[in-house]
Amino acid sequence: MKRSIALILGTAALALTMPAAAQDGVRGTPRQAARAMQHFSQCVVRREPVRAQQILGMDYRTPEYQSALRDFALSERSCLRGAELSFGGVLLAGSMAEAMLMQLLERRTLLSRLSSMPAATRPTARDDGESAAMCTVDTAPDQVATLFATDVGSIGERDAIMALTGPIADCLTPGTRASLNRNGIRAVLALAAYRLVQPAAAGASGS
Repeated sequence: MKRSIALILGTAALALTMPAAAQDGVRGTPRQAARAMQHFSQCVVRREPVRAQQILGMDYRTPEYQSALRDFALSERSCLRGAELSFGGVLLAGSMAEAMLMQLLERRTLLSRLSSMPAATRPTARDDGESAAMCTVDTAPDQVATLFATDVGSIGERDAIMALTGPIADCLTPGTRASLNRNGIRAVLALAAYRLVQPAAAGASGS
């Protein structure tokens, strides 16, 4: 029975399509698609940070969240830069969360930001999948930060994810399995890290 992190992938799929432009003679490769999505997410977060924060703060298990994420993505088609994208909602949300996370951390490390978080403000995991992802961020913050510092689809990303397989496995409920590809792992860890860091960042800013 597959549980744990794989449960986070239950969000509705998004399909964002526009005429694709050839880049370096290659079109539609997984690495190219992943980078296009990253650029798209960085663009929408830069243009609409408040709206992005509101959507990421919603309960991803609800139809309202799925509709809001889809509407947000479709309203920012200009950020596609002529790319053709088709991907699951969790990958878009994770990429948005990673972009927001980098803004929240600024020059602080993920570990120091987590350490400054009051216990009373710590968010509660909403299911086994989010629990496992939060556990991984808590127990291996520097390794997770190393992953976020890598380029999408790079060898460095592959190596960083391989280094995280142990911490992820340790955070799974005994007897359960997780089935995720590289993009999925990066996305769920970004979503977990963002949700954990946001209360600490708000407290530090006095909001």
